[in-house]
Amino acid sequence: MSPTIPPLSLQGLEFIKRAQGLALVPYRDESGLRVIGYGHVLNDFETFSHFTREVAETLLTVDLLQCQRELKRSLRVTLNQAQYDALVSLAFSCGPASPALNSVLTHLNQQRFAEALKAWENIRSGREQRREECARFKARTD
Repeated sequence: MSPTIPPLSLQGLEFIKRAQGLALVPYRDESGLRVIGYGHVLNDFETFSHFTREVAETLLTVDLLQCQRELKRSLRVTLNQAQYDALVSLAFSCGPASPALNSVLTHLNQQRFAEALKAWENIRSGREQRREECARFKARTD
């Protein structure tokens, strides 16, 4: 039987937006990637002559849908809303194909939640955001 996977909640979306922050001009993140908006990684062909909050919102929606599609393909356990929102935040921040996310998902799918949280907490990038995500995951409230 497939796990029940909720859509990202409004609270989850607002958390991601707050954690990422809004940048209306491109910058390089800690990995050296060109980023704009709410954490959108620019490819070599993307240019914006006029970047607005509305464009940032659209890019975020598209990026989060991609993250959620990848999670739905990979996730084999049912999570509550707070847990799923935290996991989407991690997937968006690290990238849906990142080894760090894969490690967390492997533990979750084996229902080894303590090990999943330990792997999550040990991700070096965005330490404060990782702590907040873990706290949300541990809350276990619907």
